Amino acid sequence: KWLGEGRAKALMNYITSHRPQYGLTEDNFAIRNGEENWQGLRRHLMNSSIKEKEAVLAIMDKDISDEQKKTEIKAIENGAICLTHTFNAMPPMLHRNPGVIGAAIEKNIYAQLICDGLHVQRGAVWALYRAFGPDRVVLISDSVQTAGLPDGHYTSGGLDVVLKNNECRLPDGTLAGSSAFLLDCVKKAMEFGIDEKDAFKMASETPARCMGLNKG
Repeated sequence: KWLGEGRAKALMNYITSHRPQYGLTEDNFAIRNGEENWQGLRRHLMNSSIKEKEAVLAIMDKDISDEQKKTEIKAIENGAICLTHTFNAMPPMLHRNPGVIGAAIEKNIYAQLICDGLHVQRGAVWALYRAFGPDRVVLISDSVQTAGLPDGHYTSGGLDVVLKNNECRLPDGTLAGSSAFLLDCVKKAMEFGIDEKDAFKMASETPARCMGLNKG
């Protein structure tokens, strides 16, 4: 996952201090941020096939250049199969610059969607649902430690956050993750008018297939 420098450092510090708890090592965990790491990752994606490895790569770009757009296409061709929380921390799809969303539609990969009613509004939820369908949309909660907690000040992933009215934000007002559970996202999709069967499928069967899992 591609993170801004501040969040990447905070998350890396948090994960590093909890490696034994999560069973993570230098061999199975990495966060890429900064131009030097991006160039290294870009070279790797342009010259290797993810399909041959036991890994699922999801892609996103907060600030995307012409050169990085080419890399997104190449990454998909090499095996990247999913967009990370589509629309959020991602440039919009424009008619002359479709960006990573356009590439995902063209290549028919999966698209994650934070369907909590806050991160993505109803019209955009329906646009994604129409474009990808229930076999390609993956509902996610993007839930952080504040889920289910009362309003207050907390620490999430090494960052100070404020939870108010079930909205988790940084002190400057930036969304810092969701406080919804996955079932809340299913219910919100149904509230938006999406078929019940499709809503549950996008939170179960579809993500399982995306991850290469055989569940039921």
